[in-house]
This record gives sequence, C-alpha cells and structure tokens, in this order.
Amino acid sequence: MNLKDIVSISGMGGLYQVRGQRSNGLIVSALGEEKSKFVSNRVHMFTPLEGITIYTYTDNVELGKVLLEMKKIADATPPLASKESNDAHKEYFKKVLPDFDEDR
Repeated sequence: MNLKDIVSISGMGGLYQVRGQRSNGLIVSALGEEKSKFVSNRVHMFTPLEGITIYTYTDNVELGKVLLEMKKIADATPPLASKESNDAHKEYFKKVLPDFDEDR
C-alpha cells in the first residue's frame, strides 16, 4: 500500500484507503476494514498522505520520509501513545526530525 492510496477526507474522521475512483468522487474503505463506500467530491475534499509535507527550517520534508525515519529509530525510541502530552510528542518528533519548524 502506497501513501498515495491513503487519504484524509474532510468532515470524516480517520484515514481511508482508495479502492476506486469515479468522476464525481472516490470509493474508499476505512483503514483496516473491508467495507467500501462512495464519497462525493462535491461534499468532501480529499488529501492524499503522499502530498503532505512537514515544515523544517531549511526545506519541507515529505511525510513518507518522516515515517521511514520513525521506523528506523523505533527500536531505540519507540513511538508514543496518543495519550501522552503535547510536550512529550514534540520531544519525540525532535528526535525524528530535529529541525522541524515548531511555529508552522
């Protein structure tokens, strides 16, 4: 599965895998589920994860590269639980991408 096949849909929580495409929308299924449904592009906007970048002080970094870096350091520094504080997540992210722009 590529990041281009995973989308965020405005107004709908979670991430979705693209199963098919029609002229007026996408056929998607929630990650980890098999049941598909049609989502109209007249009502919703689609953002492929492939197109997301992270701001740094020097240049933008693609989300895919950030995820690969997280995978590399996972043994030494495991990802945090979602319940952790914002400060804890920022510290973890500084280990993954040291020069990320905190203001943007």
